Amino acid sequence: MVGATYCWWGSPDGPEYKDEGDPDDPEEVYSVSGAGYLLYEPWLEEPCRSFLWASIRLVEGWNLIGLPVEPVNGSVIAVFSEHIYYVEAIYAYYNGTWHYWLGMNMSNTLGDLRPGYGYWMFVSKSFNLIIVGHRCSRPEMVEGWNLIAVASLSSESVEEYLEGYDWRAVYDYVEENGTWLYYIRGVGGCLTTLEPGEGYWVYIDPPVDPSSAPSELSEERSDPNPSWINARDSSIYMFLLLGLIIRWVLEELKRRLMAAAFSWAF
Repeated sequence: MVGATYCWWGSPDGPEYKDEGDPDDPEEVYSVSGAGYLLYEPWLEEPCRSFLWASIRLVEGWNLIGLPVEPVNGSVIAVFSEHIYYVEAIYAYYNGTWHYWLGMNMSNTLGDLRPGYGYWMFVSKSFNLIIVGHRCSRPEMVEGWNLIAVASLSSESVEEYLEGYDWRAVYDYVEENGTWLYYIRGVGGCLTTLEPGEGYWVYIDPPVDPSSAPSELSEERSDPNPSWINARDSSIYMFLLLGLIIRWVLEELKRRLMAAAFSWAF
């Protein structure tokens, strides 16, 4: 409990140190070896953070997972522990840049896993991953594509979790059969709930430039399909082809993985 020190010692600073202690004085401490050998802090400077446990199921092959909690130790080796030998590749997508982990003896650009983010993973064997950590908050997203996870151990509706962002589409990968779930604004879809432990692709629309929108006196105002709206909604057609794009991405990741393994072997 924060501030409990005052209740016991009568001071928020804790006990008083003296070179020669008085056993009858409970408000002082001392060490026969000197103050440098004394560490006595029975108080908390900030509230204690409770531990949470998250369980994530990975299947052999490609997985799209996410961290719903902040791991006590976020390093790749610490997070996967005894399962690390089954992990052949991990890909992260931070702010438009790919980062990767391809093995303990490889030259990797990904060293730690962040809460609230999603990760592409290739594993050679199915296993259950247990992550011990603390509560975390939703990380900031950027314009364009984001690879995210639910920063919670509870299911969240797409609308509520992405509140505050002008998002356009959300995609989830079903590892068991290699298919996709999606929800596209203006089109629909079956993906309406985000689950902890899953990873998701989210597309955030860039803000509309006011100068590109028609003024009240513009002739374009009477056009049922003004160009500034068409330019924005044209992204819907791109999302409908995302399955092909993602398939290419997976093949490219697999090619890089095989190339890295070949170079490491020789």
